[in-house]
Amino acid sequence: LGRVEITDGGSIRFSSTSGVNNGGASAIWDTNTTGGITCRNTATINLGSLVGSGSVSGSSGATGTGTFVIGGRSEDCTFDGSIVDATAGTRIAAVTKAGTATLTLTSATGLTYGGVTNVNEGTLRINGVKSGVGSTTVKTTTTLAGTGSIAGTTTIQSGGTLAPGNGGIGNLTFSNLTLNTGSKLNLEFGAGNDKATVASGSTLNLQSGI
Repeated sequence: LGRVEITDGGSIRFSSTSGVNNGGASAIWDTNTTGGITCRNTATINLGSLVGSGSVSGSSGATGTGTFVIGGRSEDCTFDGSIVDATAGTRIAAVTKAGTATLTLTSATGLTYGGVTNVNEGTLRINGVKSGVGSTTVKTTTTLAGTGSIAGTTTIQSGGTLAPGNGGIGNLTFSNLTLNTGSKLNLEFGAGNDKATVASGSTLNLQSGI
């Protein structure tokens, strides 16, 4: 696959057939302005690159989790659209960051999905507001960056990096943040300073050896 364009007002729904490479890890998936991507029941959907300002949503069939594996093309991409549950708490969406490049999510209102977020490869940059309360896990050799905010519990595992900012000075805000032993905090100082802010009344857990 090369580039898959979902026209405005159109949508594509992937099945949950076991063993099928749903989507395409080498394709660019363009939702344009109002195009949509969803799945049927529990499924894993590979989106090599995700762009546009349309929508990605969890299972539109029975109860289950649609896991969207984004970034397999290993090229930087920005998604301005929404990632949401089809039904909160039962038909949910989850995100896995794949590939060596950077995925940037910018929506201020549409990142409401309740499933987990796993940064398995490369960099996830949150410049929008991730209000869904599913956990975020940043694994070894990967990076979490951005100037937005992240609800739920965020854990930077050993070998993972927290780098607030958007290629420069910036502030990334968390509801609850844990930096495990062996994790890295990458801050820039200059005309202002990078900040990782934990919201009032929330939890910051700093383990020894970060």
